[in-house]
Amino acid sequence: MLRSPRLKKSAVVLCTTLTLMTGASVTATADEIKNHCGGEFPDYFTKSGGLQLDAAFKGTAGKEALPLVLTPKSTEGRLRAEYTNGTNYRAAISMAMVKVDALGNGQLNFETFSGNAWTTSLVCAPGQSRVTKMVGMMEIASTTETGSVDTVEFTVSRT
Repeated sequence: MLRSPRLKKSAVVLCTTLTLMTGASVTATADEIKNHCGGEFPDYFTKSGGLQLDAAFKGTAGKEALPLVLTPKSTEGRLRAEYTNGTNYRAAISMAMVKVDALGNGQLNFETFSGNAWTTSLVCAPGQSRVTKMVGMMEIASTTETGSVDTVEFTVSRT
């Protein structure tokens, strides 16, 4: 417990400084958050105007570079995730979820045949919010153990 007023004041200044440096206590309302990259469903699912579905994301998953395709299926956020694991084709259609941080940057979460997937990094063209590349983690059926799941990195993109 700090007994000295001088120590208390120093502690408050230090805590305030650390909070500002880390951004731990940044608060914003929905009206204050500007969409920067991937902060809304249209950024992943629709072309400008929001009425036409956008192109699929194509890429790979895991060390084995398994082919991966993420295809928008509805303007409301349905996403088809499909990959081939050896000779096994796997696909799942799920409702995706977009999480948005205080800076307006998004994170896409969706389901795969074997579990969950989430983005860890998004790329948008400068000054635009439309996502053109996603890097993340996904759960897939294990290539080494029957019945188990591996978490692997994926990278997909579109033009």
